[in-house]
Amino acid sequence: LASSAASAAKSAVDGGVETLLEASSLLGRASDLVEAAIGGVCDGCTSSLLRAYLGCGMSSDGEPWHTKLPLVFVLWILQLLYCAFVFTYMPAAGIAFNSPTSMIFHAFICLTLASFFQAARKDPG
Repeated sequence: LASSAASAAKSAVDGGVETLLEASSLLGRASDLVEAAIGGVCDGCTSSLLRAYLGCGMSSDGEPWHTKLPLVFVLWILQLLYCAFVFTYMPAAGIAFNSPTSMIFHAFICLTLASFFQAARKDPG
């Protein structure tokens, strides 16, 4: 009984190892396909923003593009807030583009972007 249990456990482990090896092989091939697809897209990229999003190459200062993703994320949030206010709330509330409320909002947006870009250029250390 013990020997049959041991042989069953050994065959289960061997089967598990084979399954893991097959899964690893499949993941490796899938990774190669994704890299090839992104590489093909990046070869034809004309937009530097698309190249940055896809992680093609390096930025102009020699850093990998993925280090710039937090900056892009913050700008995306600011853009969402700006568009929500200007194109949704202002027309719904009847606020004109040249009204004092709009001017104050746009002044704050300009100050926010100026502050963000100054902070982004500084070394945090």
